[in-house]
Amino acid sequence: MAMVAGAALFCAVSTASADCFLSGSTITCMAPGTNGYADAAGDNLTLTVQPGTTVVDNGLSAIELRNGNLVTNNGAITAGDNAAGILLNNDNTIQNNATISAGADGAGISAGNRNAATNSGTITIGDGASGYGIALGLTSTVFNSGTITVGQSATGIAIGANTALPVSNSFTNSGSINIGNFGIGVIITNNHRALNSGTISTGNFGTGLQAFDNNIVTNTGTITVGTNGSGIQFRGTGSVLDNFGTIRATGGAFSIDACSCSAVSNAFNNKAGGTLDGYMNVDGIGNTVTNSGLVTISDPGTPLIGYPTFLITNQSGAGAGNSFIQTTSGTLALRMDNAGLVDNLSADAITARGTLKIVIQQQLYANTTFSGTGVGLTPYGAGTLGNTIASGFDHYVASSPFFTVTPIYDSGDSTNYTGLSFRLDRLGFGSAPGATHNQTAVGNVLEAGYSTGLTGALATFYANLLSANSLGVLDQLSGAGTA
Repeated sequence: MAMVAGAALFCAVSTASADCFLSGSTITCMAPGTNGYADAAGDNLTLTVQPGTTVVDNGLSAIELRNGNLVTNNGAITAGDNAAGILLNNDNTIQNNATISAGADGAGISAGNRNAATNSGTITIGDGASGYGIALGLTSTVFNSGTITVGQSATGIAIGANTALPVSNSFTNSGSINIGNFGIGVIITNNHRALNSGTISTGNFGTGLQAFDNNIVTNTGTITVGTNGSGIQFRGTGSVLDNFGTIRATGGAFSIDACSCSAVSNAFNNKAGGTLDGYMNVDGIGNTVTNSGLVTISDPGTPLIGYPTFLITNQSGAGAGNSFIQTTSGTLALRMDNAGLVDNLSADAITARGTLKIVIQQQLYANTTFSGTGVGLTPYGAGTLGNTIASGFDHYVASSPFFTVTPIYDSGDSTNYTGLSFRLDRLGFGSAPGATHNQTAVGNVLEAGYSTGLTGALATFYANLLSANSLGVLDQLSGAGTA
């Protein structure tokens, strides 16, 4: 991959500048000088950029050494377009405690194989698909507790493959990784243990984390992507996501994505307390989505399209299907509008347990509304593979206390069906279960003025009331607490 051949992208300059001083095996870069240090044959050296020092590139890199070095930046390293802040080959240790910046198609840290990079400072890179915050080759590790910001089409962190799955994490982010449009937050190739406990955010058409073969990815932090992006994308075989945090995709983007490009036998596990927020696209063969947390769409800019909101299917039509499994602790939240248009989850095989929640929109609803199919088997799953769904969800609820939800099984049998739709019944504002005396009194007054034909401010008022998530809204309207 081009990203791991960084050392080959920049020509060698074998003379050191006068601003970085070599004494034995120690190189010290200090103010007031600004020139860097370039020794393409430099091995087993210790280089330190002192605080208050600014080191600039020579057109190719600001710091260049070869193998087995320890490089620590406590100052400021700057490089222009198509240049690297720190350029190394193999078996190096890099620690950035301060700032590194590079221009378009530049790199903050670029190195070959068996390197370890730690960033607790700030790395900033311009636009360009050849730009990287940190790019390391095979059998390397990256630990980021600082801030990495890259421009359009660039990549925050890229790490080459390991020969086997390591015992400990080869990528850890507890800091912040910020990516422009069309960029990628993190690329891990094969055999990595990756942990994000910080934040990864991309613009439109970006990818939060992209992985290839046999990786274990754990998210306890937040990953956010813009329109037409993917939060987590698996592009190979045998990777596992364990999500305890939040993966949010806005504007119609995917929270999780398995491409048709050879995504095989991957597992997306949304653990208890985890949230997958946005569309899903799980293609490929034999992939599984297991939800023990929350699957939802909270972004008002994500269109309510019905089918396919959450699509988990082998689109090639050959080989094992893709499965959705919801456990007893899981919640699948589907938006439903006043015309019955509902978010749709379609999979080749479905295990339905836990809670199905209908999310009420800010609209005026009739007393009874029927939806289209909200949960169903794909034609490949039902037709080719002959699957059925063997149980209903354990609980059917609405996000608003003013509605009840009734499941409708296409076969009439909750133990053997292929599609599930819903009947949504509106309750009178004074008839909600569990209401206090005060809430009932306020609700009865409001009920007398309700109609689906309302317009203007009154329509907005009642739409907001219907989409409220607790009866406390009635107390707020009365100016009283519970009574």
